[in-house]
Amino acid sequence: MAISISEPNDLDPWGHQGGPAFPANAGSLRYKGMSLRDWFAGQALAGMLAASVHESADWQVFAEGAYAAADAMLAERDVAAKDER
Repeated sequence: MAISISEPNDLDPWGHQGGPAFPANAGSLRYKGMSLRDWFAGQALAGMLAASVHESADWQVFAEGAYAAADAMLAERDVAAKDER
């Protein structure tokens, strides 16, 4: 299932990235952190690598799988948020 990732715009500056994963404020400096999509993809990638033999891995396949998992998590998060309303 392919999920369309929207481009950032005035209404949604993160696009379909889930917003910031680790925002922080330090005085007048504001750090947005990585996107939640990147965080989810990193977690998925770690799990995929821990569960497989990857000595001669096609890293593109791992990257695509990690972001596919992240997109699915964001989509499910949106569904769950709508169900809570």
